[in-house]
Amino acid sequence: MNESFSIGRPFGIEVRVHILFLYMAGFLMLIGDNPLGTAAILVTLFGLVLLHELGHSLVARHHGIHVIDIVLWPLGGMARMSEIPESPRVEGQVAIAGPLVNLALAAAGLLLLGLVGGWEGGMGPSIAHILESPTAFLTVFIAMNLMLGIFNLVPAFPMDGGRILRAFLARKRSYLEATEIAVRVGRYIALAMIFSFLIPPMNCSLPIIGVYIMWTGMRELWSVRLRHAGGGASPFGPGAGPMGGGPGGFRVDLSEHLRAFGRRGEQGAAPPESGRGDSSGRSAGGFSDEDLRRLEDEPGPLRRPPPD
Repeated sequence: MNESFSIGRPFGIEVRVHILFLYMAGFLMLIGDNPLGTAAILVTLFGLVLLHELGHSLVARHHGIHVIDIVLWPLGGMARMSEIPESPRVEGQVAIAGPLVNLALAAAGLLLLGLVGGWEGGMGPSIAHILESPTAFLTVFIAMNLMLGIFNLVPAFPMDGGRILRAFLARKRSYLEATEIAVRVGRYIALAMIFSFLIPPMNCSLPIIGVYIMWTGMRELWSVRLRHAGGGASPFGPGAGPMGGGPGGFRVDLSEHLRAFGRRGEQGAAPPESGRGDSSGRSAGGFSDEDLRRLEDEPGPLRRPPPD
């Protein structure tokens, strides 16, 4: 996220654009037959992604969660939050807010489309000529909102649908078990996305999203396992960075959790004076490098290793 720059602060939330998004936009405008139409499509699409992320962010802020920023990048957008409590109710409400914004906008667009003359032609001509008439623009506007709202409800953790699935499972299971099930379901969906390029017409974006879902889902599973292996310490350390995925999502970062866990130290024992671990290579949080490697490979929860 270091290669991004700020473009504004709606509702006091900083919005940033990643440099890769600008490269992608420039490339698409160069190869297209209608650069102005391509620019209009990108501005409309990523404007809707921004509203999606603001839906997540404002609901999160309502629950007292600090929103660091919103970043727009080639795969969509993400709202980076300092923490998401292990509460099914809170996570479910934050996750559903983004898709609901898009579905509400689609409904408003349908109403307005009926007032200005109704649906004209297919989606192909409307997208290619988005600026030719209000009807063409509204047609694209409705289709984009439906795409964002419905696609993000796919239960592929850590997309919004996957987080809703985890919140539902966590009502009757531990948060770790709910995360493991949600990640497993998301992995199967991600594999289907990756191999979708074998089915015509070929789509290069779905395989990329599938790989991203698999990586970020496993990364967050490591984070949850680490927290629960720590004996029930607070769910998230302060200052966490990016959580979620897909064209619209919200995220929290594993690396900050590792540092926060190390700062907490072992229960009932003070950390070494250096703050960097002892001579055995064990960190202040009680994990050596070997412990962390085991944590990454272990399919189930780990217990804290016995003291030396």
